[in-house]
Amino acid sequence: TLRALRLIDAATLTLLDTWAPPDCADISMATVSGDYLLLATSGKSLRLFAARQGKWEQLSERQTETEVACIALRECTAVDPHAMDTDATDGGCDTPLYAAAGMWTSLTVELIAVPSLQVLRTEALGSEVIPRSLLFYKAEGKDAKEAKEYLLCALGDGQLMSFVLAPPTEMLVDADADALTAALSAAPALADSAAPPSAQLNAQLNAPAPLTAPLLTERKLVALGTQPISLVSFWVGGVQSVFACSDRPAIVHSGSGSLLYSSVNLDVAAHMTPFASESMVDCLAIAAEDALIIGTIDEVRKLHIRTVPLGEQPRRICHVEAARAFAVLTTSIESSPVGDEVEQQFVRVLDDQTFERLSEFALAPQESACSLLRIDFENSASATTIVVGTAYIYAHEPEPSSGRLLVLELQDRGRILELRHEVRTHGAVYELESLRGKLLAGVNNKLQLFSWSPLAAGAANGLVLRHEHCGHILVLYIQSRGDFILVGDLMKSIALLQYSASTGELTELARDYNASWMTSVCFLDDDTMLGAENCFNLFVARKNSEAATDEERQRLDIVGEFHLGEFVNRFRRGGLAMQVSEGGAKPLPSLLFGTINGVLGLVVSLPETQHAFLAKVQTNMTKVIKGVGGLSHREYRSFCNERKTAESTGFIDGDLVEAFLSLSDAEKSEVVNGLDVSAEELTRQIEELARLH
Repeated sequence: TLRALRLIDAATLTLLDTWAPPDCADISMATVSGDYLLLATSGKSLRLFAARQGKWEQLSERQTETEVACIALRECTAVDPHAMDTDATDGGCDTPLYAAAGMWTSLTVELIAVPSLQVLRTEALGSEVIPRSLLFYKAEGKDAKEAKEYLLCALGDGQLMSFVLAPPTEMLVDADADALTAALSAAPALADSAAPPSAQLNAQLNAPAPLTAPLLTERKLVALGTQPISLVSFWVGGVQSVFACSDRPAIVHSGSGSLLYSSVNLDVAAHMTPFASESMVDCLAIAAEDALIIGTIDEVRKLHIRTVPLGEQPRRICHVEAARAFAVLTTSIESSPVGDEVEQQFVRVLDDQTFERLSEFALAPQESACSLLRIDFENSASATTIVVGTAYIYAHEPEPSSGRLLVLELQDRGRILELRHEVRTHGAVYELESLRGKLLAGVNNKLQLFSWSPLAAGAANGLVLRHEHCGHILVLYIQSRGDFILVGDLMKSIALLQYSASTGELTELARDYNASWMTSVCFLDDDTMLGAENCFNLFVARKNSEAATDEERQRLDIVGEFHLGEFVNRFRRGGLAMQVSEGGAKPLPSLLFGTINGVLGLVVSLPETQHAFLAKVQTNMTKVIKGVGGLSHREYRSFCNERKTAESTGFIDGDLVEAFLSLSDAEKSEVVNGLDVSAEELTRQIEELARLH
């Protein structure tokens, strides 16, 4: 507690012993490992205790130059890391103990010997942020060579600093018989000291001989959140991991001796502690601002898939975060009284955790849902507005000639779905996208821009058509980035448009004049776009802003082509694994794609130098790994459609490059020949890339 250190029998809950800091000092923090307990008190003091025969025994004490911000003890591998092993004859450990302390004013971390509390090494953090939590963590590897031990230091700004604890050349050992003799001979002099002779004698008996200190190497800094982090160790299935409590909770774990990071599906975690019983094994108790959550952590570094039967065919989905709900467009097949099958479509709202049906909105007969979007209109304070685009399907029409735009609002956390406004359209609303608080809609061959504005003077707000852009076959896909708009057409490939805030108009800047039947589009950056077409190819187009003539500037340059072998129907920004900012460097931009075969894939934008290097690796890999049935990798990955065949450019085949990790040592040596890099270094680089998914 704040005022006292209490020793309680775990079986009977009997109070065995109490120790109180002198001079009414406060106990600011404490940590335990084996039978050792380290605590810090106000007044710049560190004390080490052991529980012996039902009593607290103070082993050592040290005054620090500044107040202590956080402390940690190296965990014993022979005991439960969350239990105190009292009366242990060897400290309860089969590993040498160290402690670490983070300092308030000096902004340093001290590595401390146990039990003497002698400072072995002081490491400046090189930051103006106070350390808030420390933890020793052993990262397992494929073998003892790959295993590493880390000292993790969490900072007050949401960043996590890590050091590799390099073993010293000599290990700390307890005082030998000569030290015992020297201590006994000094006993008369101890009687004149302030502390009891037995305590000072015990401190000398347990003091380690001054030996080489471990090194803190391979410093790395990653950003996990924006608020102070608290680190807690836990074990699941015999494997140690670290829970980082913050505004963006994360799990720190290991792979091949390196640190990996996985996000947790919680908004905020203030505190966490392992919680286990006969009925709840390997559980965690997590405290948030307004809730206590008890649960388990799924296996990390694994794609977790949960199947939720709907009984209907889902067609589109979006997440309404403010309502903690999913909006889903579904199709239900029902039987009419005469035995005919009748199709009915719905907008359904599901709880985003339990998938309980909260509310629904039925579409009209013959009306098909085509598109769905959650949007923040510029003149609306609602964060739970969704827009649904529909089409009326009639057998005599080759292409829908009418449809609707439905503006719906989720209320009472999705339990009420209210229709706010609707607009009739002259065609099917194939796609929806937001643009500066306005709505873009692909209606047959037109790209239309709507605002949420008063329908008349003094009237309520509704959708008002502001501008439309023609010249397309069918506008199937729309992506926006700032004022730029990317349009994917049924047959006319992609076009780049720009929105003018001053005039409210949409202007075409450039287009790809190749005839490609698009299946999905996405921006990579302001100047570069990614497209997928129906012959299972990907291509990258770039805006030609520096061209000398208007004609050249109006043409998008194709700078990358690749045969994927899958029909891509959606790109989404994001990734399958948590990416962290390391050493101030931004994570690599990544896109997820989904295909009609149920494949999830990842596209990552690489720096030019890294791309050139991996292209050489890819070339060497094709010489070592032969395709199934003698199929040439170069020919298979060549861009191929009904009009042309071209060798793949601008893309790296990640599956092929990552196959390097499964090669034998001889094959790895053959791959790195001529690359000016060792097989070990190339393995490390490819493992870093593999962690992206």
